[in-house]
Amino acid sequence: MKKIKKEVKNRVHAVPMKVNTERCKGCFLCVEFCPRKVLAVSEHVNDKGAKYVVVARAEDCTGCGMCAVVCPDCVIEIKGS
Repeated sequence: MKKIKKEVKNRVHAVPMKVNTERCKGCFLCVEFCPRKVLAVSEHVNDKGAKYVVVARAEDCTGCGMCAVVCPDCVIEIKGS
């Protein structure tokens, strides 16, 4: 009889992050490149008239920083990095 390995998901505490919604131009590169799909598009618009990004699943963020790296306007801040 073979033993079946049970894969356990490593849980990481939520990484504090902040999105400057007023500076976001709505390119959504961060949403596309986030490996954990932490970010989402808001239904609201900012003063520029653009839909902006919001943190939808903060508990799933690992702090990899990919979102901040691909953002052309540097609107995402990962606390502690």
